[in-house]
Order: sequence, then C-alpha cells, then structure tokens
Amino acid sequence: MNGLRYIRTRCNLSISELAEQLGVTRQAICSWETGKKVVPEKRKAQLAFFFGLDEDFFDEVDEKKKDELVIKAMFAHLDGNKEMYLYRPKENPIDYKETITYYLEDREKSLDEEYILAKKRKQETLTEIKKNMECKSESDCLMSKISHLNRGCDIYGITSKLLQKMREQKAFLKIPFLFELMNVWKAMLLAYGVMDEKPLIVQNSMKHHGEDNAFLLHLADEIRTHWEEEKSWQEEYHKQVKETIHHNQGNKKTEEQIVAYY
Repeated sequence: MNGLRYIRTRCNLSISELAEQLGVTRQAICSWETGKKVVPEKRKAQLAFFFGLDEDFFDEVDEKKKDELVIKAMFAHLDGNKEMYLYRPKENPIDYKETITYYLEDREKSLDEEYILAKKRKQETLTEIKKNMECKSESDCLMSKISHLNRGCDIYGITSKLLQKMREQKAFLKIPFLFELMNVWKAMLLAYGVMDEKPLIVQNSMKHHGEDNAFLLHLADEIRTHWEEEKSWQEEYHKQVKETIHHNQGNKKTEEQIVAYY
C-alpha cells in the first residue's frame, strides 16, 4: 500500500489540497502515490514535518506500518473552513478543543468524501420516509391519506424523540445508547421476518461494546410471540366481521358499524 496516499486520506486532504500545502503540482502528488516517481528526499522531509510522522511512512507500507498509523494519536487542525487531522498537535492552540487527541479508525475514504456520502444517504432516507408516509395512489380517499400521514408521524415522531434522547446523553453514553436502540429495532426486524437471524447466532455477543446478540434474539422471540397472538386474534375477528356482513346483506346499520370500525 502507498503510505502517502493512505496518510493523506486519513488526514482528510485531497490531492490538490496537499499539493497546495507543499507548494508542488497536483501531478507530482499523483506520481508519488501511483509509484511512477519516487518521493524526493527534500519533499519527504517536508511531508514528515507537515504530517508529524517519520519519513519512512511515505514509501510503500506493510500491514505493520499501517497498524501503527491506525493506533497513533491525531490532532484536529482547522485551516479556514478546512478540517484536517494531523499526527502533530497544533502550534499555539486557541482553546482546549485543539489539544484533544483523536484515534481514527481505518478508512479507505477521506472524511470529506464520507460526509458527502452520509448527506446523500440522509437524503435517500428522508425520501424513503416521505414515500412510506404517503398513500400508494393519489386517487385514495382523504381518510386514507390522513391515516397514512398520521401513522407515519406517530412512528417517525417516536424515533425522533429517541434520537433526541440519545443527543442528551453524556458523550461516553451516546454510542451505548445508540446500540441499545439498535438492539430493540433489529429485534423487531427479526420478529417480523425482515432480517435474517443466522448471522447473529454465529457471532459472539458484543454486550457493553455494541450489539448484544443474546438480548436481541431473546427480545425478538418475545415480540414474535406477542405479534403472532395479536395477529391471530385480528385474523379471527376479521373473519367474524366478514361472516357478519355476509349474513346481514341489506342491514344498513350493521354495515355502517363495520365501516366505522375500519
């Protein structure tokens, strides 16, 4: 793996941005990252100073070197509107935020690229939510349209309140709280047959660190049992209603009561 490209991506710099920082052309950076040209010693020293790393990280790196980069502390640097993370603290920090150390996970894309993808995913999710809240056909009656909108608001309103509750948690509790919500939501997906439980059975439980598979599977069984009981009752009641309609053809009062129920 090319060390320069990996470091540049982790530090959230584009080729053009790094070229500007070093005072070289974009083509020069590309040639170093593709291995077409060797990084000159002068530029390697410049890279080492800028990123806060030893010079040998900018050649080809093996897994051991890569692991060193992943576990190494990083510091946030703001340059105008540009946010980057380097392996050296900022000189003359203005406030404590600029002295915080970060340990970024292994990633193939820069933070800027991931942010663009996250915003795209958000828009796709909002579009899907809007679609699920609306009737399948514009020709549906107003009662159906109102019901669909109100049901959607109820479901997504609850979700919004839970997300707000997560935002209110202390920093170290936000992720555990998120996984607690995910455990419950995924249990419902399992219970209703939307999600396959086989991958969860073979995985070890990640209690206190993320998904608690044992709790998730147990909760899914409880939800499934409760839903099957409710579903059976509703199906039986629906059957009785249909039989009532069949045996009371022309009985306006009975039909009006049934319509009011539904």
